[in-house]
Amino acid sequence: MDGLAILAPNWEQAGPSGALFKTLRDDVAQHYLRNPDYSNAEVLEHCGALTCSQGRFFALLEQLLHPICRTGQAQANLAEMLNALLLADGFMVVPAEEVSRHPLYRVRRAIAGVSGTPKNLIFAAINAKPDLYLLDAINNNIGIRNASDALIYDRLIPEAGLTWIAMANWWRDSNNQMDLVEAKRQLYRRLAESVRGARSPGEYALFTTYYTELVPLLGERLPALIPQVYLHYDPKTASQRGSNPVLARQRMDLLLLLDRGARIVIEVDGMHHFADGRSASPAKYAEMAAEDRRLRLHGYEVYRFGAAEFGDTEMVDGRFKVGERSVRTALEFFQALLPKHGVQF
Repeated sequence: MDGLAILAPNWEQAGPSGALFKTLRDDVAQHYLRNPDYSNAEVLEHCGALTCSQGRFFALLEQLLHPICRTGQAQANLAEMLNALLLADGFMVVPAEEVSRHPLYRVRRAIAGVSGTPKNLIFAAINAKPDLYLLDAINNNIGIRNASDALIYDRLIPEAGLTWIAMANWWRDSNNQMDLVEAKRQLYRRLAESVRGARSPGEYALFTTYYTELVPLLGERLPALIPQVYLHYDPKTASQRGSNPVLARQRMDLLLLLDRGARIVIEVDGMHHFADGRSASPAKYAEMAAEDRRLRLHGYEVYRFGAAEFGDTEMVDGRFKVGERSVRTALEFFQALLPKHGVQF
């Protein structure tokens, strides 16, 4: 019953039977518990469970499994019954932490999604590989000697993912700015600078199309598209490692952190991904394929574009000019991807 407040916190109306009760709790208690003349479907519809957002519905399920509501075998049995239903849509409830030695359940993606909470987001490298060091090796707090080389997002990333507005607020606070509009403008320029530094027409077309076309459509609901993100990190350079590299790839082109652990890696493949000079390299291709498999097995979604898909985007006088075909390719992709993860246009 406590979960009803999540779906309809300010409810006050006549129920399906026409009887008027002060609260939804009173109505359901009368017509479902004391005098069961509501069907299961009527109760769900009445309290808004069939029409609310996915996030609000999942919050209800998590509340029903909270140790305040039930513990022990009753809690385990409900989790099992819910999973039998949720798995059909690719979700499940799993113990995420403990409260007073009782499991606290959270809804997670059953197939896609990466377990664990992001701790370090190092991104937007420009000049060189960031010179990282540990501020606190026990807590895994990282610093950058030259902050212009990369940025570190040092705030908790919520279950719903990292949004553009959250990043803008972080940038505003980090730079002691009071104007959020100016913070958005400055952060966008800083991220765009790192994308230009990669000198990849495809990356630039994807990045600029995403923000130019989707900010007006989604506003504060827009997930942040993060460029030049370090997924792995080796403090030594490739030349220092020589013929004994420890990591095949360290930095990804673009990243989205979406709802409930979904992490989307977007890569644009130029010739250097699969060739030595202008000669095809089976070894390079195999290395890339092996890394993709490893990422997918850890729950990441990996999407690759060929550089030729952005053939009408070029650099002119030091500036990228994005072509119409490139915009269309990028926009069609994002408009298909985001709804798959609950971001509706």
